[in-house]
Amino acid sequence: MSTSTAIAPASAPPWNERVAEWAGPLVVKEVRGGLKSRAFGVAFGLMLLAGFVVVLVNAAMAGNSNEPRGAYAFMGMSVAFAVYGHLLAPFIAFRAMVKEREDETWVLLVLTGLGTEGIVRGKHLSAISQVALGAAATAPFMLLSYLLSGVGLTNVLLGVWWQLGTSFLLTTAAVGLAAQSESRLERTLGHFIVLGVSVVLGGVALAVTGALAFNGERVLREGETVAVLLLLPLAMVAVACCVLPAAAAALALDSESRSHPARVRLMWTFGLGLASTVGLIGLLDAEVSVAAFASVICSLLLLCVGFFSVSEVPGYPRATRDDGFSRPGAFRSTVVAFGLLLATGCVFTVTLLTDSHRATGLAIASPSYVVLYLSIGVIIARVTPLGRLGHRAATRLGFVVATVLGITVPTVLAVIDGSRPDRGPLWVVNPFFGMIRFIDRTHLEEEAIVLALVAALAAVVALLMLYGDDEERTHA
Repeated sequence: MSTSTAIAPASAPPWNERVAEWAGPLVVKEVRGGLKSRAFGVAFGLMLLAGFVVVLVNAAMAGNSNEPRGAYAFMGMSVAFAVYGHLLAPFIAFRAMVKEREDETWVLLVLTGLGTEGIVRGKHLSAISQVALGAAATAPFMLLSYLLSGVGLTNVLLGVWWQLGTSFLLTTAAVGLAAQSESRLERTLGHFIVLGVSVVLGGVALAVTGALAFNGERVLREGETVAVLLLLPLAMVAVACCVLPAAAAALALDSESRSHPARVRLMWTFGLGLASTVGLIGLLDAEVSVAAFASVICSLLLLCVGFFSVSEVPGYPRATRDDGFSRPGAFRSTVVAFGLLLATGCVFTVTLLTDSHRATGLAIASPSYVVLYLSIGVIIARVTPLGRLGHRAATRLGFVVATVLGITVPTVLAVIDGSRPDRGPLWVVNPFFGMIRFIDRTHLEEEAIVLALVAALAAVVALLMLYGDDEERTHA
């Protein structure tokens, strides 16, 4: 055998083997197990059956009455997919991750070298593969509804696009929430949260689909609406991608530093999202309400981020002492969340200042409420006996207590004083009636500035407390 033959490079492995090696053995195991499960088989079969029944019934009715039945067939298949993709799939994904947390088998998986990223990737891709196959079962019937007349092909494609984006976001969020749930109480509440959020967002997706099915021509006349329908599912996917590294960080061992990838992805995603939203508003010459609505949505998303950021355990010094700002810990994660909230308020305020009918009060108030009550939650967790529950549980419960008190105390005082809850000196700190008033009267810039100053003061105090906890752990 010649020398050239002996040192000849081995042929590259097939692409499927390379993909399986990148994904990891847990991904392959989870995907195979999920696709072989009885729940998926029953749901897949029922969706196929629903597709045949809906299309055949509407085709028979169209033949008898010569009435276009495409919109009804499309809506029927949208409901069938929503039951699985918006309700069952997120709940199944949540239960799959919760089972790992309850049995503590994820610790054994980490010790085998898979890492937290591999665990989260396996659970997520298993759930997404089931959603993709469910979509593959219903999408052909949705396209067949176009042949029954009454609905345009563009409307069908936009409806499918919306359904897929919403299902991807809900499924990913369910995996992330299960990874963040440590105690039995958190996991129990998580079931209701996943079901509630799935019902709400699934209902919104069905409402959008219904508008496309029955009022498609009117919807497609407005360029702003079409742009939102095209880009918002992309934003859902981008937000969902921020959840995966955060879920991996929640599963990390105490000696691991996993928070930095989640922070970097969050900053890039929201930075690009803010820039794209402002560019879209300027390009389409959109109304003031679009920018105000965008500020509220961004603030709500960052509220979810901040809820987990402020309750993160302080950084561990031994293995991560030299990591600088990339170390884990509530202080650094909260700085990122508050910085993004500040950027949200500034960007949309400047955007709205260019309009004579500006709504700067709402753009300032939306992120200010989030900063204020997250900060008060941190303060309550440290100056009250809640601290005995532990850092994570005390901070999360402190935020809930702060929000409840912020709504009830000003409301009760207003009732005692005989005034309306959205009037009087304390309405501005009420997150419920205050937001209603800012939405109703968007020119309350002075009141919004006062709220922002109060929120900034509370944020400084909260960050000093988190920094003190971090320094105490560092020198322990």
